[in-house]
Amino acid sequence: MLGISRFSIIVIGAILIAVLGARPYAGSWNDGSRLASVEALVDQHTWAIDDSIFVKVPLQDDLNPYSLEIPSASGTMDKLLIGGHFYSDKPPVVTLYMAGLYWIAQKLTGLTAARYPHAFVYLLTVMSSGLAYVVSVLCIWYLALRLGLSENTSFLVTLSFGLATLAPVYSRHVNTHEIQLAAVAAIFLVASTKERHVALLGFLVGFAYTLDLGVGPVLVLSALIYCCVKWRNATSVALCAVAMLPFAALHHWLNYRIGGTFVPANANVQYVAFPGSAFSAGNMTGVWAHDSVLDLVQYSAGLLVGPHGFLLFNLPLLLIPLGAASAWRAFPKRRPELVFAVLLSGGCWALYALASNNYSGLASSIRWFVPLLAPAYLGLMLMLRARPDLLDQYKILTEFGIILTAVLFWVGPWRHPQPLLFWTLVTLALAAYAWSLWQRPRAADLNVPASL
Repeated sequence: MLGISRFSIIVIGAILIAVLGARPYAGSWNDGSRLASVEALVDQHTWAIDDSIFVKVPLQDDLNPYSLEIPSASGTMDKLLIGGHFYSDKPPVVTLYMAGLYWIAQKLTGLTAARYPHAFVYLLTVMSSGLAYVVSVLCIWYLALRLGLSENTSFLVTLSFGLATLAPVYSRHVNTHEIQLAAVAAIFLVASTKERHVALLGFLVGFAYTLDLGVGPVLVLSALIYCCVKWRNATSVALCAVAMLPFAALHHWLNYRIGGTFVPANANVQYVAFPGSAFSAGNMTGVWAHDSVLDLVQYSAGLLVGPHGFLLFNLPLLLIPLGAASAWRAFPKRRPELVFAVLLSGGCWALYALASNNYSGLASSIRWFVPLLAPAYLGLMLMLRARPDLLDQYKILTEFGIILTAVLFWVGPWRHPQPLLFWTLVTLALAAYAWSLWQRPRAADLNVPASL
């Protein structure tokens, strides 16, 4: 009964955050571009977004209900000029899902984006990023139980993930990073089972691949290496690869139909070389953009611990350096999953360090890394099993993380928090964390069973 009660709290809490937190407007170029594609596909029967209200009308936010303080008076600038028409620069597959939802709602209620833009945006936000948030929270709950954590600790870990990270922040507006987080959380949940669900694993990896062509290729390679390490036979690797193909093929076919190329259309400099474009070879993602090796090193470090640093915006992750080695030693049977997590996280960090210089633009921390919360929390779960003496430190980081996430949730994913408030909270969290480590008694070596 106690377990059911905790599960109910998790489900109801996640749904409330998704439903009440969703915003009924496009708050940035990013979500405006995706919404423009959905509107154009259903209402104009084209991928071209020239006539979308999200291109013609200034974007909105809570601070100013009529215009967003960005260098554009005419909506989203996340667009490509191809053959004389503007197209969204976002991956197209997830647009089909959102367009399907919009088409059904339109047939049932008469909803149109032009007449009821707030209802249109709210519906798609709840059914994309909001739903993805709920799914990712549930995956973390079941993953914690599957990895052998007690219900008390599983509940704590799930609350930490759902309230003390960027996961709820990115549920407020349409974006594929939150959807990819749900997909990656489901992937690690499947990978943690004793049964060999290779085809399902590959199917989920294929879907996640279509959502971000930075994280996607690294995820595919990491998953195939995981299959090699876990099952050590060519059949499993081949089955996983074949299961990835439907979604991957759909993505590249659509990408070719729209942009005339099989590689990401938004990596083509010619497509952003139009009057008034906000992008060029100097600031676009997907090309080398560093002046020196020192610049690369500084930028790489900044992705993790700078003013935009992913670790500082997800405070519970600061426990990872303390317990990673213990988790590796204590659970040899879980090493394939840990290798998978390290390859995915490290590979994405390295790729974006090499192929970007803009810290993912105007966003809360590094939006590209939001899906990496799932492998990070798998590592945290195993650390808490191997080192229960670190639970107090984890609680401290979670408590400060909840406060920080509340601030970030309030301002939304497309704005930076007020620097003084942000650094005050981070400094207090680090000080409390360091003090608790200094004060705790030296823990005896813990004999953790390796049968997990």
